[in-house]
Amino acid sequence: MRILRELSRRKLRTSLTITGITIGIWALVVFSSLANQINGLVGMGSEYFADKIVVTDGMAFGSSPMRLDDVEIIAGLDGVGAVQPKVEIPWDPDPAIGFGAPDFLVGTIPGADAGFETFTLELATGRQLIAEDTGNVVVLGSTIARKYGVVAGGTVDIRGESFEVLGTLQPTLTSPDTNGFIPLSTAQALYLGDLPPLVAESLQADELANQIVVFPEVGADPTTVAAAIEAAVENSATMTGAEFSETVGATTVIFNAIIIGVAAISLIVGGLSVINTMAMSVASGPARSASGGPSAAPGDASSASSSPRPGSSGCWAA
Repeated sequence: MRILRELSRRKLRTSLTITGITIGIWALVVFSSLANQINGLVGMGSEYFADKIVVTDGMAFGSSPMRLDDVEIIAGLDGVGAVQPKVEIPWDPDPAIGFGAPDFLVGTIPGADAGFETFTLELATGRQLIAEDTGNVVVLGSTIARKYGVVAGGTVDIRGESFEVLGTLQPTLTSPDTNGFIPLSTAQALYLGDLPPLVAESLQADELANQIVVFPEVGADPTTVAAAIEAAVENSATMTGAEFSETVGATTVIFNAIIIGVAAISLIVGGLSVINTMAMSVASGPARSASGGPSAAPGDASSASSSPRPGSSGCWAA
């Protein structure tokens, strides 16, 4: 009870101390969890891109249109095992800006990887896309399926149109979780509508892609294959699995350092709050005793001995 009385006497100092400690602990836990999640996403992303070379137009991770004629050129190069054209566009044409990975629609041709794909997407409900699928059908990654609360057999609105959900996927902790997989022809039509009119009027939807995924043959050097692709396809840029890990990994190191620094500062602030409280408590104890505070209880021996008595040399003397 004495501790509670001491705390209640200085409400402002007590409140600030508790707030500082709470912020320090909260920041340490939250930022540590965020760093672990980011490291996990990068690790799974490196695994996802490990056996692939991603070809785009102009720059890595670009989204400019490419013609499907480039697929045939790449497929004829030495060391290329399979080629899979894709169209990747935002789920929402005007996506909100946030810290999480944005949702994407990915148009692809099922089976075009010819068995070279090693990253398996496991189903939670329903089935995967097949080459014969056309129109408004979609297989949803785990994050999108959870966001919209749908399973196989349901429907979901995408860009103002209703899509039948063929299946939903198990979590992978990487990009497929925030993807909706649709037939390539459906994605091509949506992509053409997103392009500026002056660009779109000179293109045909069924000739378009904005990403070509290349699977090197077993034993082929991805770096050599990537160099051959850039030499054969004009204005192309390639990203190998090793380059992805190096680029994203370097960014992650910087981000982790920032997170750890913020968490450490918060923890120090909380620690200083505790030290301040302890120091003030120790310093205020002797002061209260000297001023006749609670430690000098009335009627004790020290009080009685210091009181003037009749007949003494004090003011009561005759």
